[in-house]
Amino acid sequence: WTHEVRIPEKVFVRTPHLQAAFARTALVSDPEVENLFRWCDLHGFDFITFDTPRGDDFQTLQRECVDYISWKLLSSQ
Repeated sequence: WTHEVRIPEKVFVRTPHLQAAFARTALVSDPEVENLFRWCDLHGFDFITFDTPRGDDFQTLQRECVDYISWKLLSSQ
């Protein structure tokens, strides 16, 4: 497993190796993020939104990634 933790300003990662895309809920209405999530849905990739009420983007994203990987590993058993 590898993953890109953060893509500043622009989102342009569309690869068959992609498992999931993560974005702060506040960014979901951004046209590029919206297009990425639509693309993920069309191609069967997961897309996860998360809130950062305390402004701790990195810690929240890290926790969401770990939770996602744990869920994927447990659901594949």
